[in-house]
Amino acid sequence: MKIYQIIAGLVVIASFAALPMLAKAQSLLGSTVSDGAVAKSTLVQLDLTDKRPSEKTKIHRYLFDAFGPYPIVGSAITAGIARFMILPRSGGKAQWVIAGDSYPTGV
Repeated sequence: MKIYQIIAGLVVIASFAALPMLAKAQSLLGSTVSDGAVAKSTLVQLDLTDKRPSEKTKIHRYLFDAFGPYPIVGSAITAGIARFMILPRSGGKAQWVIAGDSYPTGV
């Protein structure tokens, strides 16, 4: 039970550590520069029309989402958590060892 509390604590700490990276500062329109001058900004008209990605971009994004670093790391984390959840119930043995022990008795 103690290991689950440690893992949950580490996940919470990692989540809070990632929050500052998501936050970005915004400049105010009337903000002053360090020498006291008022920063001037020009309004730019943004082009917000939707543009469909090309076939090459679609394939690149699909391959990155399917086989990139994020799916690999996600699978490794999931496997590690599953491994920690299986070990205490199996008395410290791996799951396949327990399943392999019962096979010859059933045949």
